[in-house]
Amino acid sequence: MGLKRTYPIDTAYEMHSGAAITATANGSKGIVDVGASNFHAAMVVYVTACEVDTSDQYMLEVQGSNTADFSDAADIVNHCRLDLGDNASVGATPGDSTTDQGVGNYYVPFCNDFKGTTYRYLRLRVTTAGTGETITFTAYFAPAVGLGS
Repeated sequence: MGLKRTYPIDTAYEMHSGAAITATANGSKGIVDVGASNFHAAMVVYVTACEVDTSDQYMLEVQGSNTADFSDAADIVNHCRLDLGDNASVGATPGDSTTDQGVGNYYVPFCNDFKGTTYRYLRLRVTTAGTGETITFTAYFAPAVGLGS
């Protein structure tokens, strides 16, 4: 049997509320302070609608900073990224060379430690590209709480 991780829903870590995003923006719920310790979690994304016409792309990134308002660009790092949209633009998924990535549930593990530095503040950043791009989803950070068989 393989390892299984459990990711509970905690509204304190909700990062986007389900509103449509049509241009590059931060998640609708702002910035979360996860403290000074390592935070092992997953970015959990439930996509309910996604335009995937030719060239439409969506990059959902967990970003960290030790500046509470993310005002210091030199202090922002990307902890993980999920690429969605038109297959020809975002690239093929391993084992599937033709399917666009859109509506569905996605789980991307991450930790707020990057090269030995722990980043206390986290946010969700959504970068869009294409023509008429629109994505509707709910996202949250789910702390890893246990391992099982």
